Amino acid sequence: MAKLTEYASLEEKARFYGNCYKAVNTASELQDELKKVALKKKKVLFRGVNEAKYKLFTSGQREYIHNEYAKVGVLYNDFMQSLLNNVDADKDLKEYNTVTKIKTNASYYFTYLQHYGACSPYIDFSTDLYVALFFSIFKMQQLPSNVDIDNFYSLYYVAKKDIPFIKDRYRQLSEENQINRGETELDLKTLIRMELFYVLWQRHYGQFGNHRFLYRMPNRNMLAQKGALIFNASDSKPLEEVDVLKGKIHCIDIHKSLWLNMQTPHLHGITEKQLFPCEYRVAKQAYTDFKQTLQ
Repeated sequence: MAKLTEYASLEEKARFYGNCYKAVNTASELQDELKKVALKKKKVLFRGVNEAKYKLFTSGQREYIHNEYAKVGVLYNDFMQSLLNNVDADKDLKEYNTVTKIKTNASYYFTYLQHYGACSPYIDFSTDLYVALFFSIFKMQQLPSNVDIDNFYSLYYVAKKDIPFIKDRYRQLSEENQINRGETELDLKTLIRMELFYVLWQRHYGQFGNHRFLYRMPNRNMLAQKGALIFNASDSKPLEEVDVLKGKIHCIDIHKSLWLNMQTPHLHGITEKQLFPCEYRVAKQAYTDFKQTLQ
């Protein structure tokens, strides 16, 4: 098993991010920084991470590197294609997609895998600052450490203008003749050529080849979390090391002693229950609410 590369110290991380980096140690600093970020919230995508040392790897990269699949001759793209083939072979899912008239493609299936605990070339972001702040402290551990970076968690944000939207990136490559206009779906080869793009929780249409796809996220979590997913085609470069994004991703590292300060003033009442809606809980609550009317 291989260990993913991590930032060894705040100093190392600060050197990498340069002017896009800020370390926050006090409640007043935190309040000031979040006020600044809130002004940009309509223009950026956010990600919260409960350990500052982690780099922005996709779930697919983490699995591929950690399990050292390259050493046994498995190419990253073959690994990703195998996941697509396996999920597409599921008869129940295929029937559901047929009944609900969902036009599937590789990008859609990768969002499905990402949402339901598998790995993909996507990495989770959100259009909502407060959702990202919730995830920045979600399941966070405070363990004694003499290493400075172990005592911080992170909020990242990147401008939407610095990452192409899925259909805009597709259109760009079509105009450059790098994608055949006759292609009718977003297969893995096409996604790899697109290299970097994002998709959002909102339902939207896109012209891909000769077909117009209704593109939407496949579960309620993405709606609740105002989710955004960024596609990174690289097998080994975390998002901040992708050439076109160097110097464009901002990072605020926040001291873990401030996590209690996040709860009321900064999370706007967001809870785990809200961000992970459960059909069983909704159904059960309907009957519970009825019984309360009898009391």
